[in-house]
Amino acid sequence: MKLTDSEKELWYKFKTPSCSNLHRRKVNALHISAANSKGHEMAKCEKAYDLIKEGHKILTEAQECSKRGLRHDLIDLTTGDIYEFETDSKRAIRFKDMKNITVIMVDK
Repeated sequence: MKLTDSEKELWYKFKTPSCSNLHRRKVNALHISAANSKGHEMAKCEKAYDLIKEGHKILTEAQECSKRGLRHDLIDLTTGDIYEFETDSKRAIRFKDMKNITVIMVDK
């Protein structure tokens, strides 16, 4: 699978959590965590499937290579959009003023 220049530039901004900046997440691979609810993970898988079906390239559970180091649920490399899946509206507030982040509320 070949990435466009803009997709590759965005891909280099993310890494595998808790690893050095040289370790990258595989494109279009789904990563899940048993620490999250089943509803959270199923919503993430469904959105990832829809994006891949539309021809987008995605990353899941990838960490920013910046000082902030935030880990994101789903990154769309094609559009630059980031999706966060939340079961708690109080936790969702933390993304309120962040650009390009869409919060999707899911049932537990």
